[in-house]
Amino acid sequence: MKNNIFYILNGSNGATYILNTTSYKNILLSLRFYKARTLKQKLQKALFSVYLAFSTRLKTREDVLDYLDSLSSLDIDFELDENCSVLVSPTRDKVIVHHHDEYFEKFAFAKSYANVKKESEVYELLNTKHKHFKVSKFYDKVDTSHYCSFKLSNVSNEVMNDVDMTLALVEFFSVTLQTNVSFFSYIDTLVKECRENKPISTLLKKYKTLYADESISLGLVHRDFKPWNIKYEDGLLIFDFEETITDGLPLEDMFNFRVDPIIRYQDTKVVYEHIFDHKSVEEYKRYLDLLGIKIDFVVFLNLYIINRVVFWKKAKDSKASQCYMMLFEYINQKKLY
Repeated sequence: MKNNIFYILNGSNGATYILNTTSYKNILLSLRFYKARTLKQKLQKALFSVYLAFSTRLKTREDVLDYLDSLSSLDIDFELDENCSVLVSPTRDKVIVHHHDEYFEKFAFAKSYANVKKESEVYELLNTKHKHFKVSKFYDKVDTSHYCSFKLSNVSNEVMNDVDMTLALVEFFSVTLQTNVSFFSYIDTLVKECRENKPISTLLKKYKTLYADESISLGLVHRDFKPWNIKYEDGLLIFDFEETITDGLPLEDMFNFRVDPIIRYQDTKVVYEHIFDHKSVEEYKRYLDLLGIKIDFVVFLNLYIINRVVFWKKAKDSKASQCYMMLFEYINQKKLY
C-alpha cells in the first residue's frame, strides 16, 4: 500500500470527507459521499476530482487512523485499506467507511449510538425480499453497548424495475401494519404535546370530535424519506433508517418527500402548490385506497405537519418549526378539512 493516499476535506456542512487518491476511479467513488444538487455544485465536484489527481497534500493510513481514533476513546477497528474512503458526520460520532465496489460499514458511538442501533434493528426487520422496494444486504453487526457497527453490501435483492413510489411506500408501511388503532387516542396524545399552540390545539380538538369513533392504521415510516435517501438504479433502493419508526401515520413519508427538502427555502405558497398539484393528490388518494383508509388525506397532512412542528421544536430548530407552522396556517386558512 502506498503511503500518502488520503485527502482530508472539511465540508461546509461540518462533515469531514476522507478521499482516496490512488486512482481516478477511487477519487470518483470517494466523491459519492458529496451529494451535488445544483449545477454549480456538480461543476465544483468535477473540478475538484481533477485537483485531487495531482494533489500533494495527502495523508497516510496511519494519519487517518489517528484522526478517527481521536473521535472517541473506544478501541474500534475501522478496517481501512487502499480502496476505501471515509465520511465523518458533523456530530463527530458517526463514521461511514466505503470499501469501494464492495460494501459500506457504519460505526456510531456517543450520541449517535442509539439511532444507529435502531437503524440496525430496522435492517433486521427488512431482511426479507420485497416486491416494490429493496434495501442493501445487511450483515456483520457489532453492538458493544458503547458503539454499534454493521456492513451494507452493494448487492441487494431484485425488485420490479418500473419504480412506483406509491406502491413501494404502501408496502414499506405494511411491514409493521397495525390496524384498528383508536384515532381518538392518537389525537389525544398530540393534543397534550400542543396544548400551548392554540391554532393546532383547536384543530386537533375538532378532529377528536369528528373522528371519535374512527380507527386508523399505523405502520413502518422512514421519517427521513427524501431524494438523497433513495436510489433508482434497477428498482427503488431505500436506505438511512436512523429516524424510522414502526408506528407512524399513513402518508407521512410521501408528504415528507415533497415538503421537507424545500420548506426552509421556498415561499409557503410554493410549498402548498407542490403538495396539492393534481398528480400528487391522486397519489395520496391511491395510497389510502390501497390501505383501505377512508379518512381524507388532508387530515393526515395536517397531522404530519403538526408532528414536524413538534419534532423541530424539540430539536431546537426554530426556523424549521416556524416554516412548518406557517404551512399549517396557510393550509387551514383555506378550510380544506
